[in-house]
Amino acid sequence: MKRAVAMMLLGVSIMVGSVAVATGEEGEFTFQSAATVGNGWALNTKGRTERFPVYVIWSSGCTAGGVTYETAASADFAGTWRMLAVIPFSAANSVDLIQNLASVGVVRARISTEIVGGTVTVVAKGIR
Repeated sequence: MKRAVAMMLLGVSIMVGSVAVATGEEGEFTFQSAATVGNGWALNTKGRTERFPVYVIWSSGCTAGGVTYETAASADFAGTWRMLAVIPFSAANSVDLIQNLASVGVVRARISTEIVGGTVTVVAKGIR
């Protein structure tokens, strides 16, 4: 069963399946939260050129995994999304950075290699 979730955050649209939710002021968006597998949440930048950092946070205990930052025209696109960056596991209890500089529609941070021994959290900051 597909469930639609609405939340207020950030000054951008959050895409959950085919549901778009208009949101508040600038802030933070969580793509993945303490996850080991999955596509996570998708963020609709509405095609604007958005410059914001995306932090990939590896928990203690992690030994392997990978995150692919990618884009598509809509959150419910079922085909292969366009890869923007690949972040392989670097070290447990550490942070990697993706700098979003492109004018894109919808972005997500998909766990492309299962996280082993811990979790990963992926968060965008300073979204307008």
